[in-house]
Amino acid sequence: MRNFLLTILSLLAIHVFAQKGDFLLTHHFPQHSNLDNSNFEITNDSYGRLCIANRSGVLKYDGESWDFYQTPSAALSLAVDSSDVVYVGCIGSVGMIDFQDRSLAFKPLMELEAIDDLFLETHYFNGKVYFMGSQNLLIYDTETEEVKKYEGDFVNIFELGDEIFVNTAENGTMQILDTLITTKIEYTVSFSSKRTEQADLAVSFDNELLEYKDERFSRLPQSDFIEQIGYEVKEIKWVNDSLFACSTFENGVILFNKQDPSYAAVTNYQSGLPDNEVSTIHTGKSNGIWVAHQFGLSHISPIFPAYSYSHFNGLNGNLTSVSDINDQLWVSTSLGLFYFDQDTIFENKVYYEIQRKQNIFTRKTPKKVETEKDEKPLLKRLLGKKKRANGTSKEKKGLLGKISNIFEGGNKVEKVKGKLDRNAKYVWRIRKIPVDIQYSFSKVAGANGKFLSITPYQDKLLGISTSGIYEISKSEANIIIPESVRSFTITKNDQLIISTNDLELKTFSLTEEVWVEKNSSSIGDIIVSMSEDEERNIWMAGSTSIYRATTTDSTLNIDQKLQLNNIFLDEVNILNRNDSLYFINSLGYFYFNKQEGKVQEDLGLKTRLGSPLHHLFDPIEGGVWVFNGKVWHHLKKDGTVEKLENLGLFPDLRAISIDRSSEKLWLITQSNELLKYDPQKKGGMESLDFFLKRVSNEKGDLDQSKKFSLSYYENFLSIELSKPDFLGLLNPEFQYKLDGLHLEWSDWTSSKSIDFSFLPEGNYKLLEKSRDAFGRIEEGEMLAFSVKPPFWQTPWFYAIQIAFFGGL
Repeated sequence: MRNFLLTILSLLAIHVFAQKGDFLLTHHFPQHSNLDNSNFEITNDSYGRLCIANRSGVLKYDGESWDFYQTPSAALSLAVDSSDVVYVGCIGSVGMIDFQDRSLAFKPLMELEAIDDLFLETHYFNGKVYFMGSQNLLIYDTETEEVKKYEGDFVNIFELGDEIFVNTAENGTMQILDTLITTKIEYTVSFSSKRTEQADLAVSFDNELLEYKDERFSRLPQSDFIEQIGYEVKEIKWVNDSLFACSTFENGVILFNKQDPSYAAVTNYQSGLPDNEVSTIHTGKSNGIWVAHQFGLSHISPIFPAYSYSHFNGLNGNLTSVSDINDQLWVSTSLGLFYFDQDTIFENKVYYEIQRKQNIFTRKTPKKVETEKDEKPLLKRLLGKKKRANGTSKEKKGLLGKISNIFEGGNKVEKVKGKLDRNAKYVWRIRKIPVDIQYSFSKVAGANGKFLSITPYQDKLLGISTSGIYEISKSEANIIIPESVRSFTITKNDQLIISTNDLELKTFSLTEEVWVEKNSSSIGDIIVSMSEDEERNIWMAGSTSIYRATTTDSTLNIDQKLQLNNIFLDEVNILNRNDSLYFINSLGYFYFNKQEGKVQEDLGLKTRLGSPLHHLFDPIEGGVWVFNGKVWHHLKKDGTVEKLENLGLFPDLRAISIDRSSEKLWLITQSNELLKYDPQKKGGMESLDFFLKRVSNEKGDLDQSKKFSLSYYENFLSIELSKPDFLGLLNPEFQYKLDGLHLEWSDWTSSKSIDFSFLPEGNYKLLEKSRDAFGRIEEGEMLAFSVKPPFWQTPWFYAIQIAFFGGL
């Protein structure tokens, strides 16, 4: 029973964040026909641009474009030094990506024709680059450009404090100084991670998570979770000052909080990760986690203020609305109605109950089978680059630990090893074991076809569908009004008024569990929305007009018809704002002027907020969300306006709904993502540096780190800008000015290319700026260069002329 409870607690620890949804994931892979997704290591340069060791060479990626650099063999590892030079360890060779022959290309650091080795690790540490192969360790000094070589049976390199170590199969752990010195440390470390002003983190070959501080190790409490759940940790990386991530061989990525040992969040296939088998992970300037797997790269955003609910099982169709009603999440889609639920998943485990025969004095209990780990296949070791030391790995326990642990006595075992005990009887048994707590969406039975929304009515829930109106519960949906609904409203006296696609208006009320049609009339217009005001007038928006109607128990009368420009059948959102009735479409903000009895435009509100290019009704509070192309505003019924700058990351939303219990927002994006968004948080939206990516002309690339000159005949210059945006949400724009040619800055543009043709002679300075979706402006690096005059305008040509004519 104790282990049963521990298992449940472990599962709950994994899924404690499932109710919050999954971390936001984005997926990336190069669009090159000759490249696959065999990526062995990821790091980044000082700008935040990714550098990737790929089977075919080295890749650089800024969130939009991929640059490829061929290597002589598969690139297995890489490191970036303090000046952004990329060093690469390959099969049988090591080198760097450097300028040569007017382009960036691989440059070998030494001839390695006689070395048949796989350089599985490359580290940059205190001005030196360490290339580690299985039998060779090469140390390259970046100042003297000299290479030292050591031979041995090397396992891995790691850094602790201000020192660097290498593990060997023969001599154990050795410190790397001017030579290799055998040393003793408490744990045999397989991987380590450093972060400024934080203790080092490490993983041992015994699958222990460790902290290293003041030259001493301490075991992290998260090791208990790893041991209980049975995952084999591969790498450990700091994410920020509190979070750290662990990659596993077969179970995705686990995120832990250093200050909160109870925090554990798993990102795996069920969370949207394409594959549970992880090649490598990287954490850098993006405050996220890069994961390399068989299907490319995925970026996990653990501190981004939105959680995804799109990867939970059961949700199908294009999403149309989301509602949190009585602490229950409901989603309507083009294929029906769904609600969010959880369930415990059980698995049948077979065991044997040993019953002793009578009158037998010698009683022997069969030994339990101990499962030996198979040696990792070559490809998995290559991808992992860490060979587990023989005999040091603990037995993999799985979700439940050793199965025999759940049995109360010693007469129950999972497996029998060797021969059967002739003095015992083995009885085959089955026990249900909890293996997971699963969150998923369940479909409401009978709710088929396209549903538009869900709304409470008295003590019932109504589902609005294109085929009618349903009374719904978790167990079933029953159609109560079989009409093709276009729009609807529920009045204060519980009348349900609908407009149909047949251009009719109908009124219903519930009398003793019977839905009674009270009124039906034709209006001859497409009614796109309707609402009741404080005086119980029913306002309806059509294609070109606004209608005001009044109702009784059995009638609905159109009392007034007003003109409204809506010839494009835009959705008109009706807002009863501070006792004034507003009609909002993409053309502007219109209100009903009671004194003059007509609809007028509120130009002041348009000047203040901008044009309502995109607008959505708030089904919870009755307000309207308006997007002006940059910022979302929430127009509330009390007349106030709330500005949500960060929500501008999502310009194309289908629906916004307020979560009543937390004041967070439910979002449905144009890409059919269901997100829960916290407008108070800003994490994960930090801006990476803006930089000049490439400078070139017709002869090739130019080394922008050095001042260069162009001849009069090659006075064409092409500039490529970059601002890494891996989430694809910041939408950077650029502006530039070329001192020596321009007096004014250019207009803002999303284009990252700048071309200059036929530049006259002179000295130039290129100035650039970037601006993101939040309006944050950043100045880029200044590029200084010159264009030489033609030869007939040079001093030496004048001197020749003077000498020639003087001689004459």
